[in-house]
Amino acid sequence: LLQIPLLEIEEPEAVGDTIAELSNKSLVIVDTSGRNPYHEPDRKELSRMIGKTPCSLALVLACGQDAAEGSEMARAFSSLGADRLILTRGDLTRRFGSMLNIAYDSGLALANLSGSSNVTVPLQTLNPITLARCVMTPSALLQPQSARPVQTGTHA
Repeated sequence: LLQIPLLEIEEPEAVGDTIAELSNKSLVIVDTSGRNPYHEPDRKELSRMIGKTPCSLALVLACGQDAAEGSEMARAFSSLGADRLILTRGDLTRRFGSMLNIAYDSGLALANLSGSSNVTVPLQTLNPITLARCVMTPSALLQPQSARPVQTGTHA
């Protein structure tokens, strides 16, 4: 579907070598397959993997979750080295306030948003304008960029 090479790594210690082999690629994504940040063996495995990874780390969270639960999870991943959030399920969410709270509470930067369940649709960068659209008009995420209304003046 994505027409990209996928590699499966069995041991966390192999991550660094695998990334080195892919150094000619412009982007390498390491998916840790839903590790539990509260389960000590998962935390240790993630720490070993992260220690072998010369990359920036992002936590991927689904929009619309409980602010307290999401904040606790984001803080746990932040303590492992994550520094930003990539939000998914933006197209299914109507209330983005909890995501703002999670980002603020955890200290993680809001980076990107998936507004589609189609993995071939590029992520949107979360800048002040995109973020304002999420909060003020969540249904705008369902419209293609060219179909979104554009304000042409200062009308009352």
